[in-house]
Amino acid sequence: MQPNKPLSRSLSNKTPKRSILAFTLVELMVVVAIIGILMIVALPAYNNYSLKSKFSEVVLATAPTKTAISTCAVSGDCVSGGSIALSTTTGGGPPTVPQLLTQLAATPNTSQTPINRNPALLYAMIYQSQIILGHTPADANTYASSYATSVAAGSPSPYIVEASPSTPGDYCWATTNSSSCTGFSVTPAQIQASMTADTNPFYSYVGGSSTTTMANLPCVGGSGCSPATKYAASVSYDATGIITATAQTTSGLKAETFVLAPALSGGRVDWSASGTCKTRAGGALC
Repeated sequence: MQPNKPLSRSLSNKTPKRSILAFTLVELMVVVAIIGILMIVALPAYNNYSLKSKFSEVVLATAPTKTAISTCAVSGDCVSGGSIALSTTTGGGPPTVPQLLTQLAATPNTSQTPINRNPALLYAMIYQSQIILGHTPADANTYASSYATSVAAGSPSPYIVEASPSTPGDYCWATTNSSSCTGFSVTPAQIQASMTADTNPFYSYVGGSSTTTMANLPCVGGSGCSPATKYAASVSYDATGIITATAQTTSGLKAETFVLAPALSGGRVDWSASGTCKTRAGGALC
């Protein structure tokens, strides 16, 4: 009869061996690194794709205005001189210098009327008088601008322009409390020389009676427009038919623009696109 085996040995022989399966730390670190690399590569592309989707609404928002301009141009209702013209100007436009001087000659001396304290006329008169006195053009410009700027801002003028009482046909500048001129006169030709857009920094104050009316096209985006848009802030157009759609400044958008410029040829309108949406940092949106 064989002796009994030790109990501990007997139990160890009956217990099955199991292999333990697990990831090592190195393997986990490799997986995390791969996921990180994928996120770094894919996230900017995803963000750009998301912004492109949002900006597509801005592009689509130009469709009503684009269609209206094309229809109007093809029909000939918005064409002038072979080009698209969405504005109509009525009235005589800015008055000519002879017209201004004729009005000036009819105004009472020493009175503060809009015509004899017109900033453009006042600048031209004082500038030319300073040149007559021998000052340099730069000094004459500084001196004349100081008075014209004050008048343009709405301040009472210490000087006015009036018809010369001593030299018929000429003009002079005088203090508002005296009907006497400053001692010399300026001819209409001299005034004319300083009454152009290139020579007179106050030329915009010449004024005029012209009125410009823009064609009434669909309103998209912005206040009072329907339907409302989520990502398009506004869609505007100018007199030549150039359409500018501007994005909102939310949801990752930064007021990028989408610009469409029309070209009328052969009875059809072709459009070319531009705008900051094509040059946006991080990738074009249109």
